[in-house]
Amino acid sequence: MTKIDILQLLSKTERNVLFYYKSTQSKLVKEGKIGSEEIKKVLTIIEDNIKEVKNLDNIEWHIFAYIGHLHFLLENYTSAMAYYRSCFHHHNWKIQDQENKYVMYGLALCFNKFNCFTWAISALLGILFIFSDFDHLKDVYYLLGTIYKCVENNTISRKYYSLATCIYGEFISTECYIKFNLIHLLELECRYKKALMEYEQLLNDPDLTNKTKSAIYRQIGSLYYENCVPGSPELVEKYFKESIEFSDSGETCYLLGRFYADHGKVREAFTYYRKSIDKGDCPSDTWCSI
Repeated sequence: MTKIDILQLLSKTERNVLFYYKSTQSKLVKEGKIGSEEIKKVLTIIEDNIKEVKNLDNIEWHIFAYIGHLHFLLENYTSAMAYYRSCFHHHNWKIQDQENKYVMYGLALCFNKFNCFTWAISALLGILFIFSDFDHLKDVYYLLGTIYKCVENNTISRKYYSLATCIYGEFISTECYIKFNLIHLLELECRYKKALMEYEQLLNDPDLTNKTKSAIYRQIGSLYYENCVPGSPELVEKYFKESIEFSDSGETCYLLGRFYADHGKVREAFTYYRKSIDKGDCPSDTWCSI
């Protein structure tokens, strides 16, 4: 691989490539734009050359940023974070540099991956204050809304989700999924009847993706299952199964397994617990339930 090949590949990671968040690598590989083996080759060449440089100040900080992006694509979040942070310590680094917004965003995503929410919020707010022209502002607002929901600050979470709906541009998710998250805030605030009503209304949206449909059916099933709203066991089973039909996530399989266990259907319960584990995104309680 020549130096020109490397520079061309690095340029692909510089802007939009990085910022598909969770689906980044699979999307790029599917579209044939970049492959994990190609990334690994580039990283090996670059990092081997860096080891031979005695004074790292002779290396432009943009190179550290590119390497950080590549590690992020490979889901090596610890390495990505280390290279992003190296940019801040470089003698030529300036916070107002336009390329720095991608470093700050990549760093925020890494912090979020490790549940370092305070630092993630700080990096995201820095982008909003310094780079108001950032081409992924919608993602920034959405991520802030999600983080604040995780730390149970529903008021601020609602504020950022609402701001995300007002921004036009590239976005990792969909408008309907933002609406779903806004309704989920009602559920977290124990406003169950209103949440149920709005979930059912959202199901009529023609733009719903299978992922969002699955999430809505799961939450409606959970409302009935937890007796937050009155409903029969048949309704619980119906909504959980419909959720799995659109996207059989580990979380929904676990909930359906719990439902069957509560009703003495041990074989069915074990089947769905097993499916939950096989999906790789099962809740931590799954093994305990088995």
